[in-house]
Amino acid sequence: MSKRLRALTALLTAFLLVPIASAQTAPSVAQARQGGATTTTPRVGADVFDKTRSAAFRIEGDNGVGTGFFISNDGFALTAYHVVFDAKNPKAITVDKKEYAFDVIGFDDYNDVALLKVKVTGNVPFLPLAKASPKVGDAVLGVGNGGGSFLTAKYGNLQALGVDAGRADFPNGTLEMTAPLIPGDSGGPIINANGEAVGITSYIRATDRSSWRSYAVPMTEASVLLRDLRSGVKRDAPVLGIQWVGYDLQDAAYAQYGLGKRPGVIVAAVTKGGPAEQAGLRSASGTSRTTIKADVIVEVAGKATPTWDDLINVVRSKKIGDLIPVTVQRGDETVVLNLRLGSRAQLFGAVNP
Repeated sequence: MSKRLRALTALLTAFLLVPIASAQTAPSVAQARQGGATTTTPRVGADVFDKTRSAAFRIEGDNGVGTGFFISNDGFALTAYHVVFDAKNPKAITVDKKEYAFDVIGFDDYNDVALLKVKVTGNVPFLPLAKASPKVGDAVLGVGNGGGSFLTAKYGNLQALGVDAGRADFPNGTLEMTAPLIPGDSGGPIINANGEAVGITSYIRATDRSSWRSYAVPMTEASVLLRDLRSGVKRDAPVLGIQWVGYDLQDAAYAQYGLGKRPGVIVAAVTKGGPAEQAGLRSASGTSRTTIKADVIVEVAGKATPTWDDLINVVRSKKIGDLIPVTVQRGDETVVLNLRLGSRAQLFGAVNP
């Protein structure tokens, strides 16, 4: 068995053995940027961190850690939506180590932002939101819980504004920073030299083996997004209801392993009762030394989907409830199935849409 087939078999076996939890979730690394920094301002002072740290908190659940921050003294707070999307038994832990439950008031899956109401007793410290948008070169400070830490500081500068990630399940129009943020920092505030929040940490990417860039969703006092969240808007995203194997093969490998002639997304599992299962897609049924028995999605809504990124971009261009054709290879057979797109939050999340 080739190394590539062994690797794919291992991935497929893992998916077959674990329960379906959250398919089609965004990875933590994106691969595109726009613009670049010009001049930079001096680093944000440590005094700013000292004054603002108490407004941030740790979000901890059974399946992960993230960060949030208060924007009012009565417990309203912001975080990245992916932090709370599928969080099991989440709680907010403040700087004094007190634990609080919270409700999700509104969310926007496309912009990766959620508004929380933390059930605090009494007033809490909070971060004012910036009145004006930041500029390239501005010094910034990120506060988060990355790497098992508890509300630590990461310093950097803004490198670019309005950055698009290049994939539809990442937010567009983000701030790019040199601050070395890592998983666990997601949802934390990005703070300017005046002690104001200018953004919410969303994702990271590697520019090379040793260099990272961090990205935040911009947020100001007059943000339309914040206004919508305050009014209870819950902007969900459409999904097929599948898990893929997490591996894009080279084009020639599909025929080599009995998956058909065209490249596509190899389906590891379909969500029970979800859109894919109802439409007739099948979970992978196993592998042998030379073949993989799995559905391969080669087109969605008439557009080729040779990679997972291509599939995500097509699906996210549609709406929940849309009926779309999905072209599937089953070995040498090709079938076209009609699939009605489902709600990501309903199928995979812990937050009610």
